[in-house]
Amino acid sequence: MASHLYRAGAEVTLLVRNRHRARQRQRPLQLHQPDGVLHLEIPCLASSSASIIPALLVATKAHQSLAALNWVHDRLTADAPVVLLHNGLGVREQIGERYPALRLFSAVTTEAAHFPEANHLVYAGRGTTRIGHPQDIVVPAWFEHLAGAMGDTRWEVDIEQSQWRKLVINAAINPLTALHGCPNGEIFSNPRYRSQARALAEELAELSRARGYGEWAGQLWEMAVEVMHSSADNRSSMLQDIEAGRPTEIDHISGYLCRFARQQQIPCPHNEELWQRIRKLEGRQLPP
Repeated sequence: MASHLYRAGAEVTLLVRNRHRARQRQRPLQLHQPDGVLHLEIPCLASSSASIIPALLVATKAHQSLAALNWVHDRLTADAPVVLLHNGLGVREQIGERYPALRLFSAVTTEAAHFPEANHLVYAGRGTTRIGHPQDIVVPAWFEHLAGAMGDTRWEVDIEQSQWRKLVINAAINPLTALHGCPNGEIFSNPRYRSQARALAEELAELSRARGYGEWAGQLWEMAVEVMHSSADNRSSMLQDIEAGRPTEIDHISGYLCRFARQQQIPCPHNEELWQRIRKLEGRQLPP
């Protein structure tokens, strides 16, 4: 996202956890694209070194978002838009409770990228980014500048439905890739994995109906299969986290869905089992 904005001429600064990471990023970022490699000198600072922040895109993992805002909250201008870009649900409510005055917006994206090594970013797939606000129906002025710089970026009136749709598709694919150590496409090509994904999708369709999205819930399996095919060679972020020994976003994906299912008194044993198995892979205590 920063490279999109930087190449469009926007004033962009990357904020990272600490000075050590900032020093690592002082070298030009090498952006690997199908048509070649670009060298981008995007400024990078430790969060503690940031000054006034007029707008913020929080592109962390779900469980890191609140901590990221804690580092920079006192340097945000009073009217600064804060765009949350992560997988899963539940983060916005958590941040809104801690910082009720923040102008929080949500985003979902199908853009794909990964770091094979420090300062080398592989742009793995162009996609669509949707940004919106649960209550706002008027497109804010800043959005036009952002959308003009970031490729296929759209204002989404019903951003919560877009987030839910991505959530359930992720829940049908990503945890299985992490469990079996395989790319997305293998979830479909392997009969056993496909059967597991189908069982997950049936439960997720029932939860989607309970959420009020019955219009497309019946096509959830077909939607998931399309993503498996279109991203067949991709290694999900959850799989990458497991391989690197990092915490995953499972609590905000399968965990969020299982908590919703309990509230609705809808059984979802396949999702519950997968939630617990991924947490066990992480070496964390199993959820109640």
